Amino acid sequence: MKKGFLYYSHLIIPLSILSIPSLPIKYHKWVLLCPSILYSIWLLFDGCPWTQATSTNKEDDFILDMLRIVYPKLSKKKCDNVIGIVLTGVILISYYRLLLKIPKSVKL
Repeated sequence: MKKGFLYYSHLIIPLSILSIPSLPIKYHKWVLLCPSILYSIWLLFDGCPWTQATSTNKEDDFILDMLRIVYPKLSKKKCDNVIGIVLTGVILISYYRLLLKIPKSVKL
């Protein structure tokens, strides 16, 4: 993958997804489904469309490149599992924060 402006601006998406649990509760109703939508797009397009548009090789993987900085021998399958766990964790933490803010008088 060619490391230019688009490569580094690609960091905005994963960082914004990771920051969702730290956002104020009033924004959660607007951004809580973003991880699910992102994952659905990856499944629909067989990977990230942005990565596919900016790479010259079908084997290029932006997140895998980032994670290999920390863990050099990471396989593609393990990378996909890590992404799934992180996205699930972001959703669970956000929903948990929302549930803690519901007044006790409201019946679910």
